[in-house]
Amino acid sequence: MNKYNLINLLSDTIEISEGETLKRVKLDGIKVPIIQRDYAQGRKNEKIIRDRFLSAIFEALDNNRELELDFVYGSIKINNNDEKVFLPLDGQQRLTTLYLLYWFVGNKELKDQELTDLRKKLLGFTYATRTTATAFCEKLAEINFKEDPSKEIRKSYWFHKRFEKDPTVIAMLNMLDAIKIKYDEINKPIFSNLNKLCFYILPLDGFELTDELYIKMNARGKQLTDFENLKADLNNWLISDSNKMKENFQKEINYNSLSIPYYLVLLSKIDNEWTNIFWNHLLKLKDSLKNEEEKEKMKMVVDPFFMNFISRYIVNTYILESTKTNLEIEISIIFRFFYNEAYNQKYNSFDMYEEVFKQDNVIQNLEKTLDTLAQNYQEIAEIIKPIWNKGTNWSLTDERINQQQRILFCGICLYLEKKTFEPTYFANWIRVVWNLAIDPDIRSIGPMINTMKLIKELSIGSENIYTYFATQEFQDIINNRKDFFKTQLEEEKIKASLIIDPNWEEYILKAESHPLFLGNIGFLINDNPEIDLFKKRIENAFLLFDNSGSNKSFSSKHDLFRYLISKFSNWNQIQNFIYSDSENNWRLILRRDTAYKNKQFIKEICSLDSIDKIKEHITAALLIESSATGWNTDSVIKVRKAHTNLYFDTGFCSWMQTTGANKVKLLQEYIYIIRPGAWYDKVMIDCFRNELITLALVEFKLNSEGKQCGNSMFFKEENIKFTKHIGDRLFVIIFGATGYFTIKEKINEDWIEIISENYTKISAIDELTIFMNNYKNKLETNVDKELIRLFE
Repeated sequence: MNKYNLINLLSDTIEISEGETLKRVKLDGIKVPIIQRDYAQGRKNEKIIRDRFLSAIFEALDNNRELELDFVYGSIKINNNDEKVFLPLDGQQRLTTLYLLYWFVGNKELKDQELTDLRKKLLGFTYATRTTATAFCEKLAEINFKEDPSKEIRKSYWFHKRFEKDPTVIAMLNMLDAIKIKYDEINKPIFSNLNKLCFYILPLDGFELTDELYIKMNARGKQLTDFENLKADLNNWLISDSNKMKENFQKEINYNSLSIPYYLVLLSKIDNEWTNIFWNHLLKLKDSLKNEEEKEKMKMVVDPFFMNFISRYIVNTYILESTKTNLEIEISIIFRFFYNEAYNQKYNSFDMYEEVFKQDNVIQNLEKTLDTLAQNYQEIAEIIKPIWNKGTNWSLTDERINQQQRILFCGICLYLEKKTFEPTYFANWIRVVWNLAIDPDIRSIGPMINTMKLIKELSIGSENIYTYFATQEFQDIINNRKDFFKTQLEEEKIKASLIIDPNWEEYILKAESHPLFLGNIGFLINDNPEIDLFKKRIENAFLLFDNSGSNKSFSSKHDLFRYLISKFSNWNQIQNFIYSDSENNWRLILRRDTAYKNKQFIKEICSLDSIDKIKEHITAALLIESSATGWNTDSVIKVRKAHTNLYFDTGFCSWMQTTGANKVKLLQEYIYIIRPGAWYDKVMIDCFRNELITLALVEFKLNSEGKQCGNSMFFKEENIKFTKHIGDRLFVIIFGATGYFTIKEKINEDWIEIISENYTKISAIDELTIFMNNYKNKLETNVDKELIRLFE
């Protein structure tokens, strides 16, 4: 494929391909069409990019070395004078800078006829973005300067105020100042070397180019974007001496019937096939908008989406290829930069990209991933939707991503970069990836990293994951794991052995689609049931659970949840459980077995013949008092009392769900249910304190407002106090956190204790009345008669 310089495009013959046909076309100039952006490389806020580009150019000129400037895309149009003009689609910025460079150096070094000939050719470069830009280019090609071009131009009689309002004109003047600085630094003739600043020409659509295609290919906004700067630095690195793989990238390969260096093929794909992925995503987003005004205002800029994709791929690669610990990965500069996508779109340097790209096959694997994605995007976008939510709108190209989606992204890339895309096998692989990624314990970066590494380990069999699950190699992976994935992998192996039967597949996928189970159905299948029993379990499970946890239409009194609590058999189970009848907690309950037998108990009731049988079974279980063991022989009575209190009273359970009181704690050797982080939502549950308070409320005629737990007979706070006025005397009745029932009277400014007794000694309901009668006897003999009115 031929290379060309600026003069070739202004006045020479070039070769273009139209399908299989190669044509030679004599060009008469370059015209930047009106739909193009303004010239941006000369803007003041683009100094870093401008200096980087000019440094590369002048280094090549100083050493008389060829510098390839990537592809220039465009179309050839025949104007009214039958002239063939090249319309740049992509490359306008580079062409404009080269035009200014030729003008500056030519006026510095050429004389007489040579300068006249150059000016005539430069007249073929026109800007149609604004009339002022057009006029400026026409005038510039005709004039000369002596010392400072921008100052002299501004002082010229023809330079009107309207030129100062044209961003393209101002940017050109700034660029001329920057060119002058670089030129003065090398201080030697270089015009003869300008023809070594070359590029490849890729005409699009033959001789026609639509406005729609212009908009699509220039979906980078009016600014010089960070992604364009990244692309330029990637181009330089691919062929840089610092790149140990540069020879591979400079080899010519066949691409679109042309022989082109590999690195230029990559850059062409960035501008074409791969950009299409994100452009189509933008079109879909725009179509989804209901408001026409919003559609009009939406910026069709692909760069942020492309930058995000690359950053996510780099995060994958960095994690999967690193030998560091999870914490070392998480705190590393590279991870933090690319993981925080608000940062990585502010491009300053190629250094961190190079750290990852220089690893073997990273660029090639990224190419395979994007190639396959570009060729199969719609099918892939549909397949990656989780079975439990086919209406999900998230896609690989979305602006935002959570940790589960990062794991999914990792699994997708691992498949696409290694295998030939086969929809069925890809769907099987994605189903497994989702079942692992959706685990509720993945709520921080560490578990996310562990999951990605597991996905990488499994990806060796991703071409046919069900077959791989039958191998000893996969069994070894299961045997070597000690984390929460071990159970899920065992479940996946069972399902893979069954799902090859279409009858089983239908029901396994149905069970996995439940919005609470999210692919986890081990509690229904881990004993390898017959298919009819499995169907029955699915039917009952769909009645017992909805997407919020236990199905409240089945029971509004948390019966299923209380049933599960009633099955606890020891103090450790009681203490370590989270007492939340919620969506997330049920997911953990159904995924984790640990010291509990949750899966077994749920499987048992799902195996019953009918919903009525299930209700009967649950009702009977909830009438049985606890037989749990304690942490020692002395604690058994209080542990059983606490355990029974946790599932007997429906009102108390409802209060726990409403307030978030979901943890059992030992406070001064007494058992409480508490709301984490709240000092007041604490309820003693290991003795008869709640029953004693209920009796005292009646006997003492006290107001329980603010202390009662909903409509239950349970009362909150560690020290529960009630005040009582008798005439002008003030008393306080305290049910203490240390197990003492106390009555005090306020005399002057002091509280004087009248009665104090340990209520934790009460071990049965009938002892409550005896306890209260004892106080009456003591009051009659030891206390002022007026105090007896407390009990009237």
